[in-house]
Amino acid sequence: MHARFPFSVTPVIPRLMRLAACAGIVLATGCESVPGDPAPAPAPARSSWSGPVTIDGDTGEWPKDVVATADPAYLYLRFSVDGENKALQASDQTVTIHLDLDGDGGTGFAMLDPVDAAGMGVDLEIEFSPRNAEGSLDRGAAAYVVDRTGSRTKIPVAGLDLLFTPTHASNWYEARISRHVATGTDTSALEAASAWEGVITLRDSGGSLRGWSDAFIAEKPIASEQPPLADATLPPRPAGAIRVLNWNIHRNNPEKNSAPFARVIELVRPDVVLIQEWEAKQPAQIARWFHEHIDSPTARWHALSGRSWGVAVVSPYPITPLVQDGVTFPHDGRDHNARVVSGVVALPVGDIVVASTHLKCCGSATSPEDSTRIAEAGRIASALGDAIADDPTWVRVVAGDMNLVGTRAPLDLIGKGLDSDGSDLEIAPVRVLGDNATYTWIDWQTSFTPGRLDYVLYSGAGCRVLQATALDTRRLSDAALARMGLERDDSGASDHLPIVVDVAIRR
Repeated sequence: MHARFPFSVTPVIPRLMRLAACAGIVLATGCESVPGDPAPAPAPARSSWSGPVTIDGDTGEWPKDVVATADPAYLYLRFSVDGENKALQASDQTVTIHLDLDGDGGTGFAMLDPVDAAGMGVDLEIEFSPRNAEGSLDRGAAAYVVDRTGSRTKIPVAGLDLLFTPTHASNWYEARISRHVATGTDTSALEAASAWEGVITLRDSGGSLRGWSDAFIAEKPIASEQPPLADATLPPRPAGAIRVLNWNIHRNNPEKNSAPFARVIELVRPDVVLIQEWEAKQPAQIARWFHEHIDSPTARWHALSGRSWGVAVVSPYPITPLVQDGVTFPHDGRDHNARVVSGVVALPVGDIVVASTHLKCCGSATSPEDSTRIAEAGRIASALGDAIADDPTWVRVVAGDMNLVGTRAPLDLIGKGLDSDGSDLEIAPVRVLGDNATYTWIDWQTSFTPGRLDYVLYSGAGCRVLQATALDTRRLSDAALARMGLERDDSGASDHLPIVVDVAIRR
Protein backbone atom coordinates (compact mmCIF):
# COMPACT_ATOMS: atom_id res chain seq x y z
CA MET A 1 0.00 0.00 0.00
CA HIS A 2 1.36 3.37 -0.92
CA ALA A 3 0.63 6.68 0.73
CA ARG A 4 -1.73 9.09 -0.94
CA PHE A 5 -2.24 12.80 -0.72
CA PRO A 6 -5.62 14.56 -0.65
CA PHE A 7 -5.50 15.24 -4.38
CA SER A 8 -3.47 12.96 -6.55
CA VAL A 9 -3.29 11.66 -10.07
CA THR A 10 -3.14 7.95 -9.41
CA PRO A 11 -1.74 5.42 -11.87
CA VAL A 12 -4.14 2.54 -12.40
CA ILE A 13 -4.21 -0.79 -14.12
CA PRO A 14 -6.80 -0.90 -16.80
CA ARG A 15 -9.77 1.32 -16.18
CA LEU A 16 -12.17 -1.50 -15.44
CA MET A 17 -9.94 -2.56 -12.58
CA ARG A 18 -9.79 0.87 -10.99
CA LEU A 19 -12.00 -0.19 -8.12
CA ALA A 20 -9.64 -2.95 -7.19
CA ALA A 21 -6.82 -0.42 -7.18
CA CYS A 22 -8.74 1.59 -4.59
CA ALA A 23 -7.61 -0.90 -1.99
CA GLY A 24 -4.16 0.67 -2.17
CA ILE A 25 -5.11 4.34 -2.26
CA VAL A 26 -7.15 6.83 -0.33
CA LEU A 27 -9.31 9.09 -2.48
CA ALA A 28 -10.81 12.33 -1.28
CA THR A 29 -14.16 11.22 -2.68
CA GLY A 30 -13.82 7.63 -1.58
CA CYS A 31 -14.27 4.63 -3.85
CA GLU A 32 -16.95 2.12 -4.60
CA SER A 33 -16.41 -1.59 -4.17
CA VAL A 34 -18.89 -2.63 -6.84
CA PRO A 35 -17.34 -4.97 -9.41
CA GLY A 36 -17.13 -4.03 -13.04
CA ASP A 37 -17.08 -0.55 -14.51
CA PRO A 38 -16.86 2.05 -11.73
CA ALA A 39 -19.95 3.95 -10.74
CA PRO A 40 -19.87 7.76 -10.89
CA ALA A 41 -17.94 9.24 -8.01
CA PRO A 42 -19.82 11.24 -5.39
CA ALA A 43 -20.03 14.96 -6.09
CA PRO A 44 -16.92 16.70 -4.75
CA ALA A 45 -17.18 19.18 -1.91
CA ARG A 46 -17.21 22.75 -3.20
CA SER A 47 -14.26 24.86 -2.03
CA SER A 48 -14.75 28.53 -1.15
CA TRP A 49 -11.24 29.14 0.27
CA SER A 50 -9.62 32.03 -1.62
CA GLY A 51 -6.02 31.97 -0.49
CA PRO A 52 -3.72 33.79 -0.77
CA VAL A 53 -1.58 31.34 -2.73
CA THR A 54 2.12 31.76 -3.43
CA ILE A 55 3.30 29.75 -6.43
CA ASP A 56 6.66 28.61 -5.09
CA GLY A 57 6.50 24.82 -4.90
CA ASP A 58 5.61 24.88 -1.19
CA THR A 59 1.97 23.95 -0.59
CA GLY A 60 2.07 24.67 3.14
CA GLU A 61 -0.39 27.57 2.88
CA TRP A 62 -3.12 25.34 1.40
CA PRO A 63 -5.76 23.85 3.72
CA LYS A 64 -5.33 20.09 3.61
CA ASP A 65 -8.71 19.50 1.96
CA VAL A 66 -8.43 22.26 -0.70
CA VAL A 67 -6.94 21.60 -4.15
CA ALA A 68 -8.37 24.48 -6.21
CA THR A 69 -9.09 28.13 -5.59
CA ALA A 70 -9.29 31.46 -7.42
CA ASP A 71 -8.94 35.19 -6.96
CA PRO A 72 -9.78 38.05 -9.38
CA ALA A 73 -6.52 37.49 -11.30
CA TYR A 74 -5.83 33.73 -11.37
CA LEU A 75 -7.06 30.16 -11.00
CA TYR A 76 -4.87 27.99 -8.75
CA LEU A 77 -4.39 24.22 -8.47
CA ARG A 78 -2.24 21.83 -6.52
CA PHE A 79 -1.77 18.17 -7.36
CA SER A 80 0.59 15.22 -7.11
CA VAL A 81 1.39 12.34 -9.42
CA ASP A 82 1.82 8.95 -7.77
CA GLY A 83 4.79 6.78 -8.59
CA GLU A 84 8.34 7.76 -9.50
CA ASN A 85 8.89 11.52 -9.40
CA LYS A 86 9.24 12.97 -12.90
CA ALA A 87 9.67 16.53 -14.15
CA LEU A 88 6.28 17.39 -15.64
CA GLN A 89 7.61 19.06 -18.79
CA ALA A 90 10.19 16.41 -19.61
CA SER A 91 8.42 13.16 -18.89
CA ASP A 92 7.53 9.88 -20.59
CA GLN A 93 3.88 10.43 -19.68
CA THR A 94 1.37 13.21 -20.25
CA VAL A 95 -0.42 14.96 -17.40
CA THR A 96 -3.53 16.84 -18.57
CA ILE A 97 -5.61 19.34 -16.60
CA HIS A 98 -9.22 19.26 -17.88
CA LEU A 99 -11.21 22.35 -16.82
CA ASP A 100 -14.92 23.15 -16.92
CA LEU A 101 -14.50 26.91 -16.54
CA ASP A 102 -18.14 27.80 -15.90
CA GLY A 103 -19.28 24.73 -13.99
CA ASP A 104 -21.85 24.06 -16.72
CA GLY A 105 -21.80 20.58 -18.24
CA GLY A 106 -23.76 21.81 -21.25
CA THR A 107 -21.27 24.37 -22.55
CA GLY A 108 -18.20 22.22 -23.14
CA PHE A 109 -17.18 18.72 -24.07
CA ALA A 110 -18.83 15.97 -22.02
CA MET A 111 -15.95 13.67 -21.05
CA LEU A 112 -16.82 9.99 -20.80
CA ASP A 113 -13.47 8.79 -19.47
CA PRO A 114 -12.56 8.93 -16.63
CA VAL A 115 -15.84 8.43 -14.84
CA ASP A 116 -14.91 11.10 -12.27
CA ALA A 117 -15.39 13.72 -14.99
CA ALA A 118 -19.04 12.77 -15.54
CA GLY A 119 -21.24 15.84 -15.76
CA MET A 120 -18.41 18.23 -16.65
CA GLY A 121 -18.36 20.28 -19.82
CA VAL A 122 -14.63 20.69 -20.48
CA ASP A 123 -13.70 24.08 -22.01
CA LEU A 124 -9.92 24.14 -21.55
CA GLU A 125 -7.15 21.54 -21.43
CA ILE A 126 -3.53 22.02 -20.41
CA GLU A 127 -1.01 19.26 -21.14
CA PHE A 128 2.45 18.78 -19.69
CA SER A 129 4.76 16.72 -21.93
CA PRO A 130 2.03 16.81 -24.61
CA ARG A 131 1.59 14.39 -27.48
CA ASN A 132 2.29 15.92 -30.88
CA ALA A 133 0.60 15.30 -34.23
CA GLU A 134 2.92 12.37 -34.91
CA GLY A 135 1.85 10.71 -31.66
CA SER A 136 5.17 11.11 -29.82
CA LEU A 137 5.77 13.17 -26.67
CA ASP A 138 7.06 16.73 -26.77
CA ARG A 139 8.80 18.65 -24.01
CA GLY A 140 7.10 21.60 -22.35
CA ALA A 141 3.38 22.36 -22.16
CA ALA A 142 0.46 22.91 -24.53
CA ALA A 143 -3.04 24.38 -24.12
CA TYR A 144 -6.29 23.82 -26.02
CA VAL A 145 -9.75 25.34 -26.10
CA VAL A 146 -12.30 22.52 -26.33
CA ASP A 147 -15.77 22.80 -27.89
CA ARG A 148 -18.89 20.69 -27.33
CA THR A 149 -17.85 18.20 -30.01
CA GLY A 150 -14.48 17.58 -28.40
CA SER A 151 -12.63 19.48 -31.12
CA ARG A 152 -9.50 21.11 -29.70
CA THR A 153 -8.00 24.43 -30.85
CA LYS A 154 -4.43 24.98 -29.74
CA ILE A 155 -3.74 28.32 -28.08
CA PRO A 156 -0.45 29.86 -26.95
CA VAL A 157 0.51 28.84 -23.43
CA ALA A 158 1.87 32.37 -23.05
CA GLY A 159 -1.67 33.69 -23.46
CA LEU A 160 -2.67 31.85 -20.28
CA ASP A 161 0.33 33.26 -18.40
CA LEU A 162 0.67 29.68 -17.20
CA LEU A 163 3.00 29.14 -14.27
CA PHE A 164 3.71 26.00 -12.27
CA THR A 165 6.32 24.97 -9.74
CA PRO A 166 8.69 23.29 -9.27
CA THR A 167 10.44 22.72 -12.58
CA HIS A 168 12.26 19.69 -11.18
CA ALA A 169 10.73 16.30 -10.38
CA SER A 170 8.59 16.49 -7.26
CA ASN A 171 5.73 14.82 -5.40
CA TRP A 172 3.64 18.00 -5.36
CA TYR A 173 3.01 20.74 -7.92
CA GLU A 174 1.26 24.11 -7.87
CA ALA A 175 -0.15 25.74 -11.00
CA ARG A 176 -1.58 29.16 -11.83
CA ILE A 177 -3.67 30.21 -14.84
CA SER A 178 -4.49 33.81 -15.71
CA ARG A 179 -8.12 34.85 -15.92
CA HIS A 180 -7.19 37.45 -18.56
CA VAL A 181 -6.46 35.23 -21.55
CA ALA A 182 -4.65 36.89 -24.44
CA THR A 183 -5.28 34.31 -27.15
CA GLY A 184 -8.10 35.81 -29.21
CA THR A 185 -10.52 33.27 -27.76
CA ASP A 186 -13.70 33.78 -25.78
CA THR A 187 -12.65 34.46 -22.17
CA SER A 188 -16.05 35.09 -20.65
CA ALA A 189 -16.09 31.78 -18.75
CA LEU A 190 -12.74 32.58 -17.15
CA GLU A 191 -13.80 36.08 -16.21
CA ALA A 192 -17.28 35.40 -14.83
CA ALA A 193 -18.09 34.72 -11.20
CA SER A 194 -19.13 31.07 -11.08
CA ALA A 195 -18.11 27.61 -10.02
CA TRP A 196 -15.32 25.89 -11.94
CA GLU A 197 -14.56 22.19 -12.04
CA GLY A 198 -11.88 19.87 -13.23
CA VAL A 199 -10.09 16.57 -13.25
CA ILE A 200 -6.49 15.64 -14.03
CA THR A 201 -5.51 12.60 -16.09
CA LEU A 202 -2.32 10.66 -16.66
CA ARG A 203 -1.60 8.96 -20.00
CA ASP A 204 1.37 6.87 -21.00
CA SER A 205 3.59 7.48 -24.03
CA GLY A 206 1.16 5.53 -26.19
CA GLY A 207 -1.80 7.70 -25.16
CA SER A 208 -3.49 5.11 -22.94
CA LEU A 209 -5.23 6.36 -19.81
CA ARG A 210 -3.23 5.23 -16.79
CA GLY A 211 -4.70 7.26 -13.96
CA TRP A 212 -6.77 10.20 -12.88
CA SER A 213 -7.46 12.42 -9.94
CA ASP A 214 -10.60 12.97 -7.97
CA ALA A 215 -12.83 15.61 -9.48
CA PHE A 216 -12.72 19.04 -7.86
CA ILE A 217 -15.00 22.06 -7.79
CA ALA A 218 -14.34 25.57 -6.48
CA GLU A 219 -15.78 29.06 -6.62
CA LYS A 220 -14.26 31.99 -8.47
CA PRO A 221 -15.14 35.68 -8.00
CA ILE A 222 -15.58 38.03 -10.94
CA ALA A 223 -12.27 38.75 -12.62
CA SER A 224 -10.53 42.09 -12.31
CA GLU A 225 -10.85 44.43 -15.28
CA GLN A 226 -7.17 44.19 -16.17
CA PRO A 227 -4.30 41.82 -15.43
CA PRO A 228 -2.53 42.88 -12.26
CA LEU A 229 0.45 45.23 -12.43
CA ALA A 230 2.07 45.81 -9.07
CA ASP A 231 2.92 49.26 -7.75
CA ALA A 232 6.03 47.91 -6.06
CA THR A 233 9.63 49.06 -6.05
CA LEU A 234 12.87 47.37 -5.08
CA PRO A 235 13.44 47.81 -1.34
CA PRO A 236 16.39 50.03 -0.46
CA ARG A 237 19.47 48.32 0.84
CA PRO A 238 19.35 48.24 4.68
CA ALA A 239 22.22 49.91 6.50
CA GLY A 240 25.16 47.54 6.87
CA ALA A 241 23.70 44.94 4.50
CA ILE A 242 25.61 43.18 1.73
CA ARG A 243 23.79 43.31 -1.61
CA VAL A 244 24.34 40.46 -4.06
CA LEU A 245 23.03 40.48 -7.64
CA ASN A 246 22.86 37.18 -9.53
CA TRP A 247 22.09 37.29 -13.25
CA ASN A 248 22.35 34.93 -16.18
CA ILE A 249 22.68 37.60 -18.86
CA HIS A 250 22.02 35.25 -21.82
CA ARG A 251 24.94 34.85 -24.15
CA ASN A 252 26.82 38.07 -23.71
CA ASN A 253 23.75 40.29 -24.11
CA PRO A 254 25.19 43.31 -22.22
CA GLU A 255 27.72 43.61 -25.07
CA LYS A 256 24.86 43.66 -27.60
CA ASN A 257 22.25 45.77 -25.76
CA SER A 258 23.82 47.57 -22.83
CA ALA A 259 21.03 49.98 -21.78
CA PRO A 260 18.63 47.58 -19.96
CA PHE A 261 21.45 45.94 -18.02
CA ALA A 262 22.94 49.30 -17.09
CA ARG A 263 19.59 50.61 -15.82
CA VAL A 264 18.99 47.55 -13.64
CA ILE A 265 22.52 47.46 -12.20
CA GLU A 266 22.44 51.23 -11.51
CA LEU A 267 19.18 50.71 -9.60
CA VAL A 268 20.46 47.72 -7.63
CA ARG A 269 23.91 49.16 -6.75
CA PRO A 270 25.29 45.72 -5.83
CA ASP A 271 28.34 44.99 -3.75
CA VAL A 272 28.84 41.75 -5.67
CA VAL A 273 27.55 40.65 -9.09
CA LEU A 274 27.48 36.93 -9.90
CA ILE A 275 27.18 36.40 -13.64
CA GLN A 276 26.48 33.50 -15.99
CA GLU A 277 26.79 33.39 -19.80
CA TRP A 278 29.14 36.35 -20.25
CA GLU A 279 31.32 35.03 -23.06
CA ALA A 280 34.30 37.34 -22.54
CA LYS A 281 37.53 35.37 -22.41
CA GLN A 282 39.31 37.78 -20.08
CA PRO A 283 37.94 39.37 -16.88
CA ALA A 284 39.31 42.72 -18.04
CA GLN A 285 36.67 42.76 -20.79
CA ILE A 286 33.88 42.43 -18.25
CA ALA A 287 35.42 45.03 -15.93
CA ARG A 288 35.72 47.41 -18.88
CA TRP A 289 32.00 47.11 -19.60
CA PHE A 290 31.20 48.01 -15.99
CA HIS A 291 33.62 50.96 -16.09
CA GLU A 292 31.94 52.27 -19.23
CA HIS A 293 28.31 51.83 -18.13
CA ILE A 294 28.07 51.75 -14.32
CA ASP A 295 29.23 54.32 -11.79
CA SER A 296 31.31 52.77 -9.02
CA PRO A 297 31.43 53.82 -5.33
CA THR A 298 35.17 53.14 -5.62
CA ALA A 299 37.62 54.16 -8.31
CA ARG A 300 37.32 50.97 -10.31
CA TRP A 301 35.48 47.71 -10.99
CA HIS A 302 37.08 44.32 -10.43
CA ALA A 303 36.21 41.12 -12.30
CA LEU A 304 37.09 37.46 -11.96
CA SER A 305 36.34 34.74 -14.49
CA GLY A 306 37.46 31.14 -14.76
CA ARG A 307 38.45 28.59 -17.35
CA SER A 308 34.84 27.55 -17.72
CA TRP A 309 32.49 29.26 -20.10
CA GLY A 310 30.51 32.29 -19.03
CA VAL A 311 30.81 32.49 -15.22
CA ALA A 312 32.17 35.61 -13.53
CA VAL A 313 32.30 37.60 -10.28
CA VAL A 314 32.28 41.41 -10.48
CA SER A 315 32.57 43.96 -7.66
CA PRO A 316 33.63 47.54 -7.04
CA TYR A 317 35.81 46.00 -4.32
CA PRO A 318 38.93 43.83 -4.65
CA ILE A 319 38.44 40.11 -5.40
CA THR A 320 40.91 37.37 -4.53
CA PRO A 321 40.50 34.04 -6.39
CA LEU A 322 39.47 31.20 -4.11
CA VAL A 323 40.07 28.06 -6.20
CA GLN A 324 43.12 29.01 -8.21
CA ASP A 325 43.20 26.37 -10.94
CA GLY A 326 39.52 25.91 -11.72
CA VAL A 327 37.38 22.89 -10.92
CA THR A 328 37.21 19.71 -12.99
CA PHE A 329 35.08 16.62 -12.48
CA PRO A 330 35.15 13.14 -14.01
CA HIS A 331 32.03 11.94 -15.78
CA ASP A 332 31.37 9.41 -18.53
CA GLY A 333 35.03 8.46 -18.64
CA ARG A 334 36.51 11.92 -19.14
CA ASP A 335 37.23 15.13 -17.24
CA HIS A 336 34.97 18.17 -17.58
CA ASN A 337 35.44 21.78 -16.53
CA ALA A 338 32.82 22.68 -13.94
CA ARG A 339 31.22 26.02 -14.76
CA VAL A 340 32.11 27.83 -11.56
CA VAL A 341 34.33 30.69 -10.48
CA SER A 342 34.89 31.65 -6.84
CA GLY A 343 36.61 34.35 -4.86
CA VAL A 344 36.82 36.36 -1.67
CA VAL A 345 35.52 39.94 -1.98
CA ALA A 346 36.95 42.51 0.44
CA LEU A 347 33.89 44.56 1.36
CA PRO A 348 33.93 47.48 3.83
CA VAL A 349 31.83 45.40 6.28
CA GLY A 350 34.14 42.38 5.97
CA ASP A 351 35.13 39.65 3.56
CA ILE A 352 32.56 37.53 1.75
CA VAL A 353 33.16 34.21 0.00
CA VAL A 354 31.21 33.97 -3.28
CA ALA A 355 30.86 31.58 -6.18
CA SER A 356 29.04 31.95 -9.50
CA THR A 357 27.97 28.70 -11.12
CA HIS A 358 26.12 27.48 -14.19
CA LEU A 359 25.28 23.79 -14.07
CA LYS A 360 24.69 21.59 -17.11
CA CYS A 361 21.45 22.41 -18.88
CA CYS A 362 18.58 20.42 -20.27
CA GLY A 363 17.50 16.80 -19.93
CA SER A 364 15.06 15.34 -17.44
CA ALA A 365 15.09 13.21 -14.32
CA THR A 366 17.51 10.26 -14.74
CA SER A 367 18.80 11.73 -18.04
CA PRO A 368 22.52 11.93 -18.91
CA GLU A 369 22.29 15.71 -18.49
CA ASP A 370 20.91 15.32 -14.97
CA SER A 371 23.63 12.88 -13.98
CA THR A 372 26.17 15.40 -15.30
CA ARG A 373 24.56 18.15 -13.19
CA ILE A 374 24.71 15.93 -10.12
CA ALA A 375 28.38 15.10 -10.65
CA GLU A 376 29.20 18.74 -11.37
CA ALA A 377 27.39 20.04 -8.28
CA GLY A 378 29.03 17.51 -6.01
CA ARG A 379 32.52 18.36 -7.27
CA ILE A 380 31.90 22.11 -6.92
CA ALA A 381 30.84 21.62 -3.30
CA SER A 382 33.91 19.52 -2.50
CA ALA A 383 36.30 21.97 -4.21
CA LEU A 384 34.79 24.96 -2.41
CA GLY A 385 34.77 23.04 0.86
CA ASP A 386 38.48 22.26 0.53
CA ALA A 387 39.28 25.88 -0.31
CA ILE A 388 37.48 27.35 2.71
CA ALA A 389 38.14 24.57 5.20
CA ASP A 390 40.22 26.85 7.40
CA ASP A 391 38.74 30.16 6.26
CA PRO A 392 37.11 32.19 9.06
CA THR A 393 34.86 34.15 6.70
CA TRP A 394 31.31 33.99 7.96
CA VAL A 395 29.38 35.11 4.89
CA ARG A 396 29.33 32.61 2.04
CA VAL A 397 27.14 32.83 -1.06
CA VAL A 398 26.89 30.33 -3.92
CA ALA A 399 24.51 31.37 -6.68
CA GLY A 400 23.76 30.82 -10.30
CA ASP A 401 21.77 29.01 -12.93
CA MET A 402 21.22 25.52 -11.50
CA ASN A 403 19.14 24.32 -14.47
CA LEU A 404 16.86 22.21 -12.26
CA VAL A 405 14.78 20.52 -14.94
CA GLY A 406 15.55 16.98 -13.80
CA THR A 407 15.93 16.06 -10.15
CA ARG A 408 16.51 18.33 -7.17
CA ALA A 409 19.76 16.52 -6.30
CA PRO A 410 22.16 19.13 -7.79
CA LEU A 411 20.68 21.86 -5.59
CA ASP A 412 20.95 19.69 -2.49
CA LEU A 413 24.58 18.84 -3.28
CA ILE A 414 26.07 22.17 -4.30
CA GLY A 415 25.81 23.76 -0.84
CA LYS A 416 26.66 20.59 1.10
CA GLY A 417 28.66 21.35 4.23
CA LEU A 418 29.73 24.81 3.06
CA ASP A 419 28.46 26.89 6.00
CA SER A 420 30.99 28.13 8.52
CA ASP A 421 29.66 25.66 11.11
CA GLY A 422 29.85 22.72 8.68
CA SER A 423 26.13 22.67 7.92
CA ASP A 424 24.61 23.03 4.44
CA LEU A 425 24.01 26.41 2.86
CA GLU A 426 20.41 27.62 2.98
CA ILE A 427 18.27 28.64 0.00
CA ALA A 428 17.24 32.29 -0.16
CA PRO A 429 13.41 32.58 -0.35
CA VAL A 430 13.22 34.53 -3.60
CA ARG A 431 9.93 36.14 -4.69
CA VAL A 432 9.19 38.05 -7.87
CA LEU A 433 8.76 41.73 -7.01
CA GLY A 434 5.06 42.54 -6.74
CA ASP A 435 3.96 38.95 -7.41
CA ASN A 436 3.12 35.99 -5.17
CA ALA A 437 5.29 33.69 -7.22
CA THR A 438 8.81 32.39 -7.61
CA TYR A 439 10.24 32.04 -11.10
CA THR A 440 13.56 33.20 -12.51
CA TRP A 441 13.46 32.11 -16.16
CA ILE A 442 10.90 32.98 -18.82
CA ASP A 443 10.93 32.49 -22.58
CA TRP A 444 7.50 32.33 -24.15
CA GLN A 445 9.11 31.60 -27.54
CA THR A 446 9.67 28.05 -26.30
CA SER A 447 7.12 25.44 -25.23
CA PHE A 448 8.33 25.61 -21.62
CA THR A 449 6.51 27.61 -18.98
CA PRO A 450 8.35 30.05 -16.69
CA GLY A 451 10.26 28.31 -13.93
CA ARG A 452 12.80 28.66 -11.16
CA LEU A 453 16.20 27.74 -12.56
CA ASP A 454 18.32 30.22 -10.60
CA TYR A 455 19.07 29.95 -6.88
CA VAL A 456 21.02 31.88 -4.27
CA LEU A 457 22.40 29.82 -1.39
CA TYR A 458 23.87 31.48 1.70
CA SER A 459 25.51 30.68 5.03
CA GLY A 460 22.68 30.75 7.56
CA ALA A 461 25.15 30.44 10.44
CA GLY A 462 27.04 33.52 9.30
CA CYS A 463 24.35 35.79 7.96
CA ARG A 464 20.62 36.26 7.57
CA VAL A 465 18.60 37.22 4.52
CA LEU A 466 16.87 40.59 4.77
CA GLN A 467 15.17 40.42 1.38
CA ALA A 468 15.38 38.30 -1.77
CA THR A 469 13.77 39.59 -4.95
CA ALA A 470 13.58 38.57 -8.60
CA LEU A 471 12.90 41.58 -10.81
CA ASP A 472 10.38 41.14 -13.65
CA THR A 473 9.67 44.61 -15.00
CA ARG A 474 6.73 43.26 -17.03
CA ARG A 475 4.80 42.67 -13.77
CA LEU A 476 5.10 46.28 -12.56
CA SER A 477 3.00 49.40 -13.03
CA ASP A 478 4.17 52.33 -15.11
CA ALA A 479 4.40 54.44 -11.96
CA ALA A 480 6.62 51.87 -10.21
CA LEU A 481 8.91 51.61 -13.23
CA ALA A 482 9.20 55.40 -13.45
CA ARG A 483 10.17 55.67 -9.78
CA MET A 484 12.94 53.12 -10.33
CA GLY A 485 14.13 54.56 -13.64
CA LEU A 486 13.35 51.34 -15.50
CA GLU A 487 11.51 50.49 -18.71
CA ARG A 488 8.89 47.81 -19.11
CA ASP A 489 11.01 45.38 -21.10
CA ASP A 490 14.27 45.82 -19.17
CA SER A 491 14.14 42.42 -17.47
CA GLY A 492 13.43 40.86 -20.87
CA ALA A 493 16.97 41.71 -21.98
CA SER A 494 17.76 38.19 -20.79
CA ASP A 495 15.67 35.05 -20.50
CA HIS A 496 16.68 34.98 -16.82
CA LEU A 497 15.59 37.53 -14.23
CA PRO A 498 18.04 39.51 -12.11
CA ILE A 499 17.94 38.30 -8.49
CA VAL A 500 18.77 40.71 -5.67
CA VAL A 501 19.53 39.38 -2.20
CA ASP A 502 20.44 41.49 0.83
CA VAL A 503 22.19 39.72 3.71
CA ALA A 504 23.31 40.95 7.11
CA ILE A 505 26.27 39.50 8.98
CA ARG A 506 25.39 37.76 12.25
CA ARG A 507 27.49 39.35 14.99
